[in-house]
Amino acid sequence: MKLNTEIDLFQLAQDYANTRHNGHLTIMKLSGNWRACFGTPGSENIREDFSKMVEGKTLEACLLKLLKDPVKF
Repeated sequence: MKLNTEIDLFQLAQDYANTRHNGHLTIMKLSGNWRACFGTPGSENIREDFSKMVEGKTLEACLLKLLKDPVKF
């Protein structure tokens, strides 16, 4: 199966979150860029949390980065 659609990548990220992070997956679109991580950012410095999340110009690029190098909170 060729994994190149946002839906396929989202499903993989969701499955990973369900099996390794109690289902916690955070995806955001801020200032034109997508950000994502496993878990839930929530420290006292939310801007620092945002900067630690993977980032991509498209949802597909962001999810590919997240699956390749998972960031977790």
